[in-house]
Amino acid sequence: AERVVLKKFKNYYPGTPIDSDAIKEAILLQLLNRYPDTKSVGYYGIVLTKNTRELFQIMEPLEKDLSEWVTNKYPAEQYRIIFYQILKAFNAIHAVGVVHNDIKLLNIMVSGNDIRIIDFGLAEYLGVAPIKELVDNYISTEITKAPDALDQAGYGYTAKNRKTYASDLYSIGATMIHLTFRGFWKIIVKANTISIVNGRSIQDVSLNLQKPERFGKLGFDLLLKIMNPDTHERWCAKEALGHPYFAGLSGYVPIDRSIMLGGGNVKQFYQSHIEY
Repeated sequence: AERVVLKKFKNYYPGTPIDSDAIKEAILLQLLNRYPDTKSVGYYGIVLTKNTRELFQIMEPLEKDLSEWVTNKYPAEQYRIIFYQILKAFNAIHAVGVVHNDIKLLNIMVSGNDIRIIDFGLAEYLGVAPIKELVDNYISTEITKAPDALDQAGYGYTAKNRKTYASDLYSIGATMIHLTFRGFWKIIVKANTISIVNGRSIQDVSLNLQKPERFGKLGFDLLLKIMNPDTHERWCAKEALGHPYFAGLSGYVPIDRSIMLGGGNVKQFYQSHIEY
């Protein structure tokens, strides 16, 4: 028998449709699974209970999410490889026309020597043709949300900013910073500096991020480019993959499993709306 993960959605209101996000995620995952380079979690199908009160998505089991990694013992090369793998996956995801909208450590899994992307419940299909109407607000986890929505006025939002694929790039940068710091703060990028918001204080962590054991100067420059507060200047995934920080990396570059601690437990990897 093959082990699977069941992602459970409850319909709390009899007579109303099943959660539309569940249906949307199912459709998007079926699309993304056609393209292996997207590294999207394997999607097997849907099961409804007889009373249609509950829906189960059937997915492949994965191992560890990035929030479970112990960060202060990793060589900088592993951050570089993880960064590279994430950008490669999202270059493919965006090429298919999908924006994730909720990139964070919990939604990036490690499976074998590879990363996998999960939880497309907030994702949207923007299409691959030129975008005429750009959304100016969106739902996302606050600590990794790009300053591309009106509620981010305090974090760099300007009137010309609009949510696009570039919003995902900002979230990828924030996620990598969270990974190296093992902390989960709101981040502000301004005037070639990166700061974290810790309670009521704002702390410039630019020099810390430039340390050789984290991203170095080249990696920090890449973070500035993919987290530019201006969506019109922010780099896309394809541009980011060509940055000198990734010199020498091409094709598939595996993560070194020997540096990972703990065997993992699949029951802990997904959020509370997942039941097994």
